[in-house]
Amino acid sequence: MSTTPQMTYRRRATVMMVFGAVICSLAMVLQPTDVNALTFKSGEKKSFEKPGVETSASTALTQKERKAYRKDKSRAAQLRLFQTDWRKVKEDDSYASFRSQTFHSELTRGEKFDQVGAPSPSFDGVYKYDFQCNGAEVGEQSPWDGSSFIIRNGVIDNDRGGAGRIAVEFGTVDKDGTFLLKFFRQSPGSDKYTGRDYLFSGKLGTTSPAPYHNRHLSGNFYGYAYSHPVKGGSRDDGKFRYNLGCVGYLEKTADISQLPELQPFDGKSFTIKSRNPMDAWALLDDQGDEVEIEIKVSGDDSQLAKGIVLILPSSGPDMRDEEYYAQNILGMGFASAVVYGADPRYSSKFSTSYTSYMQARDAAAALEFLDQKFGLGGVVAVAGSSQGSLAALRTVMAPYQESYPSLSRISHIVMFNAACPDSLEVPVSSQAKIITFNGRWDNAIPPLVCANMKASSDAAIQTMVYVGGHHFESPFYQKGISDGKHLLANCAITVHANLDEAATVRASGETRRLSKGGSFKDHSNWIIDNCLESGTAEGYEADSATQMWQDLEVFFNQ
Repeated sequence: MSTTPQMTYRRRATVMMVFGAVICSLAMVLQPTDVNALTFKSGEKKSFEKPGVETSASTALTQKERKAYRKDKSRAAQLRLFQTDWRKVKEDDSYASFRSQTFHSELTRGEKFDQVGAPSPSFDGVYKYDFQCNGAEVGEQSPWDGSSFIIRNGVIDNDRGGAGRIAVEFGTVDKDGTFLLKFFRQSPGSDKYTGRDYLFSGKLGTTSPAPYHNRHLSGNFYGYAYSHPVKGGSRDDGKFRYNLGCVGYLEKTADISQLPELQPFDGKSFTIKSRNPMDAWALLDDQGDEVEIEIKVSGDDSQLAKGIVLILPSSGPDMRDEEYYAQNILGMGFASAVVYGADPRYSSKFSTSYTSYMQARDAAAALEFLDQKFGLGGVVAVAGSSQGSLAALRTVMAPYQESYPSLSRISHIVMFNAACPDSLEVPVSSQAKIITFNGRWDNAIPPLVCANMKASSDAAIQTMVYVGGHHFESPFYQKGISDGKHLLANCAITVHANLDEAATVRASGETRRLSKGGSFKDHSNWIIDNCLESGTAEGYEADSATQMWQDLEVFFNQ
């Protein structure tokens, strides 16, 4: 691996990833501790007969509605909707459908759970989580979620890490640790469901959680989920379908005081139009549904004249790293522009799949806009971390530059936590310089992967390695082993000259190739089944981060 004379090998890497649109995310969590875990009374069966619970439903209903309400209430009690003992749930039919709108509304508002007092800061902190429903052996937490729940002043929120699919609707904790939490988790596009509401009740405590029978979960909360059918889809039949017997844990991993505070990223926001290409050929031919995205530009006239660095999202709506990068870029004397392209794809009618092809398309749209609005200065750089780094690399691949003239202005590519293909056969712009940053101990993307890419290509590539693991450059990640998913350590990716992409299992040599007209979905699923693993060494390394920013400034001035 080569460096410039002024650059050192003191860095460690970052990133988790996927190729072609399969994302890898890292959870911002530490290993579990025994402190402030959740506990609750195992085996307790909640009843609908608690005083005051049903009074809101009794008077305003018609006879037909009242009958449906009572029938649903009886059905819920029969199915042990509030069963907290996993062993009992395993014996139950843990699905149910209800027809009473009133009963459904009471459930989704959380009225059937224990009352929670005023919010209290007694249990503030950062919490990892997992949960399971329906007696499933596999947890309901998506491999791509990678998020944490944050309790601040007794109010529960989610940091929308990873794929960013969780959005909290309400959640509070009182001084005794009793909490009620409701969140919505968006589902991948299908003709059945757009996502689910989850409602959980529990009690935070100071004792170690006891695992459930036959599984590695701590029994900390219980509840149920309600599926949102797609309008006009195969499950849009007027029934309210519930997943019953949901149990899980929250476990504290850090104090609020340990969370670094990001300085506000000030800039001027603009809305521009992009598209949603799902694969290489859709990007090449500018196909896909139109979507509006936001970019935020910061820098004065002198910084714009010196150059601008366009920063792409990694893989989700959490933009702390990208805004942190932008602030460091401003400190070097360049203007910066952050692309907020993930959130519209997760919250709108589009699929929750967010691919590096979409990110590259956003970059083309952003550079075209910036050139027309401000003019492009001496340095025109595109940067990204993890999946965003792969998208940045795509912007200097020759076939895409022929389709999007704005990409031909790019002079520098910056790949934080570089998600490199092992083999880069596609031609790359001769005027673009590429730099990769990885951690020496990063088991998600071993530095050797980017060294292989450099050896396979005629492009001007510098590979930099530093002490540390994944996200060594980001103060928002604490040292430890996260639940983050990764695949590049297990599979080698090849980007062929004709834009075909192949994944090869390193251990067995088994290969799958995606060609034009092939199923991107099937290819992605194969990668998930054959390449994906959990457990990523990560965390901030201050000395390595300082050196990396110094090396990056040297790179821009070459």
